[in-house]
Amino acid sequence: WNLQTEIGMTCGGEVKLFFEVHAHSTWPIVVFGAGHVAQAVVRLLTTLNCHITCVDSRRDWLEKLPTHPKLRAVCASEPRSVVASQPSGAYFVLMGKGHATDLPVLHEILTTRQAPYVGVIGSAQKASILRRDLAAQHVPGDRIASFHCPMGLDIGDNTPAEIAISVAGQLLQFRDSGRAVAQKGG
Repeated sequence: WNLQTEIGMTCGGEVKLFFEVHAHSTWPIVVFGAGHVAQAVVRLLTTLNCHITCVDSRRDWLEKLPTHPKLRAVCASEPRSVVASQPSGAYFVLMGKGHATDLPVLHEILTTRQAPYVGVIGSAQKASILRRDLAAQHVPGDRIASFHCPMGLDIGDNTPAEIAISVAGQLLQFRDSGRAVAQKGG
């Protein structure tokens, strides 16, 4: 800005401002599944500062998602094939049609990625079966222990809206704990 001609100051000086973004990062969240609960989770996530990819083999369910600039819907006959193309640092939320759709995606994530968060919707019984099946596929124990099932904070009831709040809360918790570690230099 020219201080004299543009804002009426008499000193005659000029000011140049340079803006540089520091610590800007996107928060990529990948949701596998587009069913009722995933619909609620995705809608809630669009209100947060993140970028969401929702992957499902069912085009009709993907079409029920809201149109939003932060959301990308991906129809894939083999959802696990989408894992490799996701950005580093992506958070993974598995809410597929059940064990048969979640297990291959979970296996792909645990054997090919170092994700800050991997969560699978389900019960303690489902978690036990997933861990057993992953061990049978020779996934290392530390990787098997790294995913969250049941995912979400232990709050609310079993309605899609309250599950969404629970899952979003846990995602925020992990995101912010990662920032605290980075700020401490660890």
